Amino acid sequence: MPVLLLHLGTIENMVQNQVYALPARQVIISGTGTFEVSQDGSTWVALIMTSGQAGPIVIPFIRATAAGSILVAKAD
Repeated sequence: MPVLLLHLGTIENMVQNQVYALPARQVIISGTGTFEVSQDGSTWVALIMTSGQAGPIVIPFIRATAAGSILVAKAD
């Protein structure tokens, strides 16, 4: 499956287990659902969100682990 690029400020309805590339800068993640992040695209760890937000983070890859997850990456 190809890696899809996320854009700043765009609301994304994420496909479960699809790998997405975050913008190449520090971002704040907002959303609903459960997510995992990776530095290399192969080793994944859970993204901890508080009140629907996580960050600031600088991590290249993200994926949703649940169907119906929604995400927005905002500039920090």
